[in-house]
Amino acid sequence: MINLSRLLNNSALSWDVKKQPDPCSWKGVNCSSDNSSVISLSLNGVGLSSSGFLSLVCTIESLQYLDLSVNNLSGSIPHSIGNLTKLRTLILSSNNLVGEIPRAIANISTLSRFSANQNGFVGRIPSGITRYLSLLDLSYNNLNGSIPSDLLSQSNLRTVDLSYNQLDGLIPEDISQSLVRLRLGSNLFNGSVPSLFTLNHRLTYLELDNNSLSGVIPDGLASCRNLALLNLAQNNLRGQLPVALGNISNLQVLKLQFNKLVGEIPVSISQLHKLSTLNISWNSLSGLIPSTISNLQSLAYLNLQGNYLRGSIPDSINFMIIC
Repeated sequence: MINLSRLLNNSALSWDVKKQPDPCSWKGVNCSSDNSSVISLSLNGVGLSSSGFLSLVCTIESLQYLDLSVNNLSGSIPHSIGNLTKLRTLILSSNNLVGEIPRAIANISTLSRFSANQNGFVGRIPSGITRYLSLLDLSYNNLNGSIPSDLLSQSNLRTVDLSYNQLDGLIPEDISQSLVRLRLGSNLFNGSVPSLFTLNHRLTYLELDNNSLSGVIPDGLASCRNLALLNLAQNNLRGQLPVALGNISNLQVLKLQFNKLVGEIPVSISQLHKLSTLNISWNSLSGLIPSTISNLQSLAYLNLQGNYLRGSIPDSINFMIIC
């Protein structure tokens, strides 16, 4: 800890060894009950900029919680991160870190949360990285290649956000039934929407927008009764809107714009009483606009433009933002 203090030139921390020789009294530092070891560093948004800071942190093997988010840290994550065998939470979001994600992270059996979004990481995601995780956030980086086949399958996994990278290939079919949030938007994925999503009854948020997915929207998505947000916009999806979508009773946001969907808007959509946003614009939908849309009392945003629909928006829903 004394070595760490020498790297700092930041009044927000005030790690003054002369005035406060005990590191356990320093801002952002928490120690064990007997003050024998440092177990937590919470240094988010304090202006850290040293490229060597993270390497020194990796020598504190007693750490359980590390938050260095919203700083100006540069360099890469050292392989010595694997020495932190008691670490439960690792947050490196919103820095200037680069290089590849080290495989050593996959071996920290205590690690539950790893967030390193909004950096400049490149390369492939290491296989096994979610072996022990419940939350993984690597969004807004420059990661490429395909997703490891085991990444979404771990039984403890709850949240995965890999959006805004350059990931490609197929979305793995082996998907944990414990997954609650999955964000894979704004990548280069192809192939179809995996049918195994239909076995997940806990899934709440599914965002696969702005990729190159093809095929049809699986009917089985209707079995995801807890789904509140479904975003499949800006892909190459074809076929008709599944009638079964009307069975997703908790759905609040449905975004399917900029695909190649055809056919009529199913009347079953009007069963989605919690729906607040419906965007099915810029497809090739046809037929009459169902008057039963007026049954959607929670609907605040409706976009139907860029289709071949006939009829008018029911007067009873004029209070919405309509495009």
